[in-house]
Amino acid sequence: MEGGILAKTIDDYPVTSYVKRIVIASGGTAFLDGFNMIVASVALTLMGDEVAFTPAQMGLYASLYVLGVFLAAFVGGKFGDKFGRTKIYKTAPLAIVIVSVLLLFVHVPWALLVGRFLVGVFVGADYPMTNSIVSEYLPGAYRAKALVILMLAWYIGALVGSIVGFLMYGVGSGWPWLLFTPAVPAIIIFLLRLSVPESARWLVSQGRVAEAEKGLKKVFGNEADVKDLGSVVTGVQMKKTSLLTVFKQGYFKRFFFVAVFWVCQCAPVTVVFMFGPTILQSFGLGEGSISVLGTAIVYVFFMLGVIPAIRLIDSIPRRTTVIATFTMMAVALLLLGLFSNASPLIILILFAAYALPYGLQSVLDNIYPTELFPTEIRGTAVGTLTSISKLGGAIASFLFPIGLAGYGLGPMFIIGAVISVIGLVVSVFLAPETKGKTLEESSAL
Repeated sequence: MEGGILAKTIDDYPVTSYVKRIVIASGGTAFLDGFNMIVASVALTLMGDEVAFTPAQMGLYASLYVLGVFLAAFVGGKFGDKFGRTKIYKTAPLAIVIVSVLLLFVHVPWALLVGRFLVGVFVGADYPMTNSIVSEYLPGAYRAKALVILMLAWYIGALVGSIVGFLMYGVGSGWPWLLFTPAVPAIIIFLLRLSVPESARWLVSQGRVAEAEKGLKKVFGNEADVKDLGSVVTGVQMKKTSLLTVFKQGYFKRFFFVAVFWVCQCAPVTVVFMFGPTILQSFGLGEGSISVLGTAIVYVFFMLGVIPAIRLIDSIPRRTTVIATFTMMAVALLLLGLFSNASPLIILILFAAYALPYGLQSVLDNIYPTELFPTEIRGTAVGTLTSISKLGGAIASFLFPIGLAGYGLGPMFIIGAVISVIGLVVSVFLAPETKGKTLEESSAL
């Protein structure tokens, strides 16, 4: 290909059946994350004396999974920027299948902790790959909606996990089978991803223009042209840019905002997801399988917050959304902390008041990081930011059972409200607006 042609017509491409397949296959990571987190929390309530976790080990059981996501997302993002998106994208689900099968046969605390950590590693490594592949293949008019669908997949996974947990709750020593169940969706996701081509934008950034052209034609048809990617295509490898170099170019402010936004969102909700049945039992909302069913109802409210965003995400300003939702979440968590002895109906209403705005805000988790950073460091940026957010969740998950035993439920939710206020303040000062921009425009300074 001679010369370079600056074009943006990929944003006018149709959404083909193959594009839909990429979105569905990529949503598998979030589905597995939500599903795995919930079935593991239900399994924790069933282990009892058979495993006999101490409060600290219980915290590790929850936090090591998130810590695995934290470490692997950072490494996976850098790996994806250097070696491509699809290597991890295609192998991570298979690795989850293998670990889930092994968890059937381990009943001692240390082995369970290692297994939980490894599942987190493979989920975490895959997150920056799925976000990058979707954002780099989807036409601009559909990119935000597709990223919202990826977030919706998390809640679908959590809801399905709650239903599976409810159905298996009374099945004797069923907790090993609960830890095995993620293998079923993981093998399906693995098969869906086998033929997905490497990101064309990444291939162009490596000077591999012919391969990028082949991938585009596979996804969009024979009329697709690599010149339509919106970059100058010369066949010469683009200069690699490290994250530190990008900071020097002016991206640190964006990085800092997304990091704080994501941590302040992730820390309180990770506790809710990891200890859902335990929290509802502490609030007096049922015991045993009834508390599991109660968590499923709460997850429905999270989903209801996400669903309207599929239609409205292109018309709602990002900045307004993040500020308004942090405000509502902080108020709901504060009221849950102050009125932890309220009636079950009031508690459910307050959980709904937290879950609905959280669901709406969470769609920005996939949108902000992918829109604010350029292609050559997008995987690294998304991976690093995912790691930072998960570290916040890991710390919160480890400290929650210890704090619950020492101080009670109310103070824990008040701390969650304070964390949300921090996110609100940072968003007021730093949240950018990317609505209506192409990927090149939103990632440019």
